[in-house]
This record gives sequence, structure tokens and C-alpha cells, in this order.
Amino acid sequence: MQLTKTDFLMRLFYTSNSPYARIGVTTLELNLGKQVQMQKVTVRDPNSYLLNYNPTGKVPTLETNDGIYDTLS
Repeated sequence: MQLTKTDFLMRLFYTSNSPYARIGVTTLELNLGKQVQMQKVTVRDPNSYLLNYNPTGKVPTLETNDGIYDTLS
């Protein structure tokens, strides 16, 4: 089942082999699972789902109601 944006307040795009994957662990440790949808993506793939939200393909990327935030935001 694909979850929609309305089911969550935020969506965190990540890859498991990223050195920044600890952000996902922190999200779970803080019990934010009901507010943040964890979306595992593939980088360096021209068909990556992430590119619909962040054309630079950087992870982690956080989608909120206020916009998109990536590692440089």
C-alpha cells in the first residue's frame, strides 16, 4: 500500500548505505514514526522516486508542508 502525503506530516527520503542514515534512527528513537514517513530511495538512478521531490538526488531529503530540505538546506 502506497501511503500519501496526507497520512503524515513529513516524509524523510533516505538510503540505508548513506552516512546520514542515522537521521532515520533518530526519528524512530524520538517516536516520530506517526509524523514522519520513512521513504527508502535509490540514488544515482535516473528513475529514482526521489528525483520527483529533489532533482539533485541528495539524501537525506525532508519534505514538509513548508517545502523540501536537503543536506545543504
